[in-house]
Amino acid sequence: SAGDVLRDDKAVALVAVTQNGVALEFAGAALQGDHGVALAAVRSNGLALKFVAAALFDDVDLQVAAVQQDGSAFQFVAQAHRSNPLVLRAAVQSAALRNDR
Repeated sequence: SAGDVLRDDKAVALVAVTQNGVALEFAGAALQGDHGVALAAVRSNGLALKFVAAALFDDVDLQVAAVQQDGSAFQFVAQAHRSNPLVLRAAVQSAALRNDR
């Protein structure tokens, strides 16, 4: 089925998450844990961080990219990174940009 293709096919998942990051929710566990797929997802929609595999939670760049895209993604940032200056700066800048619109 189409759902199986999204779950297991990296190329299809990349297209899907690039268009709508939260499509990562429907990707298989292996793709949710794939750095390239996860990064594409959070760059498209920071809230996709919610669906990133726990194995990637140590990746500061991924957390920063999510928060840069949408400051409200901070709620899904790993506890260990919530005081990281890079993550905090990204969250503040994202909020400032949103307020300027």
